[in-house]
Amino acid sequence: LKIGISGYQSFEDPIVEDWVRESISNILRHFSPSAGITNLLGSTDRIFAEEILKINCPLNVIIPAEETFDWVNYKSLVIRAAKVEILCFSHPTERTYLEAIKAVVESADYLIFVGQEHLDFSQDLQR
Repeated sequence: LKIGISGYQSFEDPIVEDWVRESISNILRHFSPSAGITNLLGSTDRIFAEEILKINCPLNVIIPAEETFDWVNYKSLVIRAAKVEILCFSHPTERTYLEAIKAVVESADYLIFVGQEHLDFSQDLQR
Protein backbone atom coordinates (compact mmCIF):
# COMPACT_ATOMS: atom_id res chain seq x y z
CA LEU A 1 0.00 0.00 0.00
CA LYS A 2 1.60 3.26 -1.16
CA ILE A 3 0.50 6.36 0.73
CA GLY A 4 0.85 9.87 -0.67
CA ILE A 5 0.42 13.26 0.94
CA SER A 6 -0.72 16.68 -0.16
CA GLY A 7 -1.77 19.62 1.87
CA TYR A 8 -1.26 22.84 3.65
CA GLN A 9 2.21 24.31 3.30
CA SER A 10 2.98 25.82 6.70
CA PHE A 11 1.71 25.93 10.24
CA GLU A 12 1.79 29.06 12.37
CA ASP A 13 0.65 27.24 15.50
CA PRO A 14 2.99 24.56 16.89
CA ILE A 15 -0.01 22.83 18.51
CA VAL A 16 -1.55 22.32 15.06
CA GLU A 17 1.76 21.08 13.66
CA ASP A 18 2.08 18.59 16.54
CA TRP A 19 -1.49 17.39 15.93
CA VAL A 20 -0.78 16.91 12.21
CA ARG A 21 2.40 14.96 13.02
CA GLU A 22 0.58 12.72 15.50
CA SER A 23 -2.27 12.12 13.04
CA ILE A 24 0.10 11.20 10.21
CA SER A 25 2.05 8.92 12.53
CA ASN A 26 -1.14 7.15 13.59
CA ILE A 27 -2.25 6.65 9.98
CA LEU A 28 1.14 5.23 9.02
CA ARG A 29 1.18 2.84 11.98
CA HIS A 30 -2.33 1.68 11.13
CA PHE A 31 -1.71 1.05 7.41
CA SER A 32 1.96 -0.06 7.43
CA PRO A 33 2.64 1.37 3.96
CA SER A 34 5.07 -0.13 1.47
CA ALA A 35 6.11 3.39 0.37
CA GLY A 36 5.44 7.05 1.13
CA ILE A 37 5.13 9.55 -1.72
CA THR A 38 5.54 13.32 -1.40
CA ASN A 39 6.55 16.50 -3.26
CA LEU A 40 8.33 18.02 -0.25
CA LEU A 41 6.62 21.33 -0.96
CA GLY A 42 6.01 22.43 2.62
CA SER A 43 5.53 21.58 6.27
CA THR A 44 2.93 18.86 5.75
CA ASP A 45 5.16 17.06 3.25
CA ARG A 46 8.22 17.43 5.50
CA ILE A 47 6.37 15.97 8.49
CA PHE A 48 5.09 13.09 6.37
CA ALA A 49 8.59 12.34 5.02
CA GLU A 50 10.10 12.38 8.51
CA GLU A 51 7.41 10.03 9.82
CA ILE A 52 7.78 7.67 6.83
CA LEU A 53 11.51 7.44 7.44
CA LYS A 54 10.97 6.87 11.18
CA ILE A 55 9.15 3.63 10.40
CA ASN A 56 11.87 2.56 7.92
CA CYS A 57 9.52 2.82 4.97
CA PRO A 58 10.83 3.76 1.51
CA LEU A 59 10.32 7.44 0.70
CA ASN A 60 9.56 8.45 -2.89
CA VAL A 61 9.97 12.13 -3.71
CA ILE A 62 8.51 13.86 -6.78
CA ILE A 63 10.14 17.26 -7.33
CA PRO A 64 8.23 19.74 -9.53
CA ALA A 65 11.17 21.78 -10.86
CA GLU A 66 14.81 21.15 -9.99
CA GLU A 67 16.14 24.70 -10.17
CA THR A 68 13.60 26.12 -7.74
CA PHE A 69 13.37 23.22 -5.31
CA ASP A 70 14.26 24.10 -1.71
CA TRP A 71 17.39 21.92 -1.59
CA VAL A 72 18.73 23.64 1.54
CA ASN A 73 15.77 22.74 3.76
CA TYR A 74 14.95 19.35 2.26
CA LYS A 75 18.32 17.89 1.22
CA SER A 76 18.53 15.67 4.30
CA LEU A 77 15.21 14.05 3.33
CA VAL A 78 15.97 13.78 -0.39
CA ILE A 79 19.27 11.96 0.19
CA ARG A 80 17.41 9.39 2.33
CA ALA A 81 14.73 8.83 -0.32
CA ALA A 82 14.51 5.46 -2.04
CA LYS A 83 13.40 7.14 -5.26
CA VAL A 84 13.58 10.74 -6.52
CA GLU A 85 11.74 11.85 -9.64
CA ILE A 86 12.25 15.35 -11.03
CA LEU A 87 9.51 16.54 -13.36
CA CYS A 88 10.53 18.26 -16.59
CA PHE A 89 9.66 21.86 -15.71
CA SER A 90 12.25 24.60 -15.84
CA HIS A 91 10.51 27.00 -13.46
CA PRO A 92 7.55 26.85 -11.10
CA THR A 93 4.08 27.79 -12.25
CA GLU A 94 0.63 26.87 -11.03
CA ARG A 95 0.65 24.06 -13.61
CA THR A 96 4.02 22.80 -12.33
CA TYR A 97 2.68 22.34 -8.81
CA LEU A 98 -0.60 20.89 -10.04
CA GLU A 99 1.29 18.30 -12.13
CA ALA A 100 3.50 17.43 -9.17
CA ILE A 101 0.47 16.89 -6.94
CA LYS A 102 -1.23 14.85 -9.68
CA ALA A 103 1.89 12.66 -9.88
CA VAL A 104 1.61 11.93 -6.15
CA VAL A 105 -2.11 11.16 -6.45
CA GLU A 106 -1.58 8.88 -9.45
CA SER A 107 1.28 7.01 -7.73
CA ALA A 108 -0.50 6.45 -4.42
CA ASP A 109 -3.05 3.85 -3.39
CA TYR A 110 -4.15 6.05 -0.50
CA LEU A 111 -3.87 9.84 -0.14
CA ILE A 112 -3.66 11.93 3.01
CA PHE A 113 -4.78 15.53 2.52
CA VAL A 114 -4.15 18.17 5.17
CA GLY A 115 -6.10 21.34 4.51
CA GLN A 116 -7.73 24.33 6.07
CA GLU A 117 -11.44 24.93 6.06
CA HIS A 118 -11.27 28.12 4.00
CA LEU A 119 -9.44 26.56 1.04
CA ASP A 120 -11.63 26.18 -2.05
CA PHE A 121 -10.49 23.82 -4.80
CA SER A 122 -13.87 23.65 -6.54
CA GLN A 123 -12.67 25.55 -9.62
CA ASP A 124 -9.61 23.30 -9.99
CA LEU A 125 -11.74 20.19 -9.64
CA GLN A 126 -14.07 21.33 -12.40
CA ARG A 127 -11.22 21.61 -14.92
